Amino acid sequence: MASGNDPTVGTNDKQYPSSIVKVPQADHPLYAQFMRNTSNPFISLPIEVRLIIYEYAVAINKKITVHHVTRRSNKFLWGEKQLDTRSSSSSSKIWSNSEQQPLAVLSLSQTCRQFYMDLENNPVFYRVNTFQFTWPRADTSTLPHIFAWQEESLAELSEFLAAITPKRRAMIRYVHVAYDFNGEWDTSAFTRLVFRDPRYSHALPLLSQCKDIRELSFILPSNLPYFSIILVNGLNSAQQRHDIPMLWNLPFLRVKVAAAEGGHPLALGDSATISRLSWDRFRHDSQDHRVFRRDERFITQFNRAMFARYRGNERPQWFQDMDNPDRVQQAITAQGLDVHGENRIAQNPSQRTGPVSSRTRRKDTIYDHSLGVLRRDIPQYSDNGILTWNFKEVTGIRLNDSSELECEVIWDMPRRVPASGWVPVRALWVDGSESHLRAYYNLSIHARGVHHRNHCEQMKNMISPSYVLECMTKLCGGAAEVFSIDESKRGRGHGNVIKKKWEVMGRLWPARIKHEETWVIEEEKERQKHERERQKAERERQKAERKHQKAERERQREKAKGEATASAKGKLNLTKAKGKAK
Repeated sequence: MASGNDPTVGTNDKQYPSSIVKVPQADHPLYAQFMRNTSNPFISLPIEVRLIIYEYAVAINKKITVHHVTRRSNKFLWGEKQLDTRSSSSSSKIWSNSEQQPLAVLSLSQTCRQFYMDLENNPVFYRVNTFQFTWPRADTSTLPHIFAWQEESLAELSEFLAAITPKRRAMIRYVHVAYDFNGEWDTSAFTRLVFRDPRYSHALPLLSQCKDIRELSFILPSNLPYFSIILVNGLNSAQQRHDIPMLWNLPFLRVKVAAAEGGHPLALGDSATISRLSWDRFRHDSQDHRVFRRDERFITQFNRAMFARYRGNERPQWFQDMDNPDRVQQAITAQGLDVHGENRIAQNPSQRTGPVSSRTRRKDTIYDHSLGVLRRDIPQYSDNGILTWNFKEVTGIRLNDSSELECEVIWDMPRRVPASGWVPVRALWVDGSESHLRAYYNLSIHARGVHHRNHCEQMKNMISPSYVLECMTKLCGGAAEVFSIDESKRGRGHGNVIKKKWEVMGRLWPARIKHEETWVIEEEKERQKHERERQKAERERQKAERKHQKAERERQREKAKGEATASAKGKLNLTKAKGKAK
């Protein structure tokens, strides 16, 4: 049995290099502390026993839904729900976990160095858990362009495999891809991907790196009418040759159907599940019995096709051929990550893989460990004085001490400190960026549900768009130059369109101020009217109060007079009684 202090059991260091710093030698200052830590009773257990305990500790009783943190990042979130922590106007969103409790594997890795070494050399977390991905992906902002998911339908899975280290990639066993179809076009794309596309996608070379993979499941919703379309379209392709490189010919591929919402997915290809799947389908479907029997026939035919292509767990030769450095590197590069899995473990920058040009460009970048992306410190302004940093919006315009127009912008850069800054307006007056200035003014022009007096004062204190246009016209040398737009990119006559927008905004600005002033005057009149009515009501109340007080005083006088009369009569009667007694 291996020694309890050997953390590399079951690994191949030559094939999967490690990023862990070597154990300190006897002359190292921390060697004694390291030896004390390794004398812990748990660490003294054999590594095989510790790995069994680790597997129970890091296993999760539900599928792990994987989501990208942000564009070009090599970090992911685990959980069914994520929160967008960036403004919707940002071109690159940042997602954060909505679940408060961290994964046990993270807590264990941060406990001590020996735990980290065990879990790094033997990433059992990836072996005992099931990773689930969605298609079409919910957030398309991380894709290179809007139609990229049509070309690579397993983009999220491919990015995940490219982002993790090769050692973790080799440990993955179970992968689920859940599909949410929006129309018949989506089912056609799925059919081409799984059944008909003879070209291997980027996912196939990366899946070839998963040496221990047992199951790649596609989960289909059965509560949609497209469920039968997928089965029908797939049956013809299911009878084709099994030596064609496509997902359907992978021995570990499974097709599952979510028979009931929230229920356990049922795997096609298992004859024992046909009756149960058909019954759930009939029970949860409002269609007639003929549809139920039709789907049952399709399910039976589909199961036969699944059985026909099963050849045990051996890997086809075409799938083994994809496990070569060139194809794997091509698939990794296609994901567009700043730092992929192979480069995450390279201690020396010269040992990183990839084209020489990309390694050269990475020298002037800073790695953001919190987001898993590279930040390049570029100058804020170009040689022509144009702003080069990306920003989200303009939040203010002012005149500086030199009477130069400046605007406050919110930077569109993760973790940039400070988050905002003042830049010259002329630095933004380029093709496309002046739209942020118009958006800043239009926000005030078209504001609704505002306090009219405050909004009027705010607009009066702001620099008007006409003044901005006048200053930029003088600065650029004339009205023709201020709207000199590259029409080869923006279209013919685009400069005149922008000019008209500024002219319209210049007319709307004083009109909105006048509108607000009218509202303020009307509100003032209404306020004065209410004040007069209040004062009148107050006078009436005071008059009624005085009348009431006068009546109260009269009542008190009458009461006192009555009491005095009664007292006098009592005394007189008493005197008479005494006289009679004598």
